[in-house]
Amino acid sequence: MYASLGTVACLYGYGRDDLDPAQTAEMTYWRMAAQTPALLGTATSKASVGFFMLRLVAKRWHKITIYIVLGIMSVLSVGTFCTPPTRLMIHGATVFWLLVVLLIGF
Repeated sequence: MYASLGTVACLYGYGRDDLDPAQTAEMTYWRMAAQTPALLGTATSKASVGFFMLRLVAKRWHKITIYIVLGIMSVLSVGTFCTPPTRLMIHGATVFWLLVVLLIGF
């Protein structure tokens, strides 16, 4: 679904910088339409793995850790999807890259 809607976004000018405002609006619509199912699918699959892991672990601190990670990921998923990209900038680094660095560090 992402590939087909992404192709439609490319047909409307995704990746070009010489679009007028009307074309940019149409291209942005199709780009967001392509990203929505991809983000929902990613978030759903991560949540399902987290809930599966909750069934496997026995120690209380493992469960607390999984709940914390699930909560942080849900907040970041909704926050990054519902916020304009310029609001996500923190001194030149996006929240996404900060999260990647934090997760790789653990």
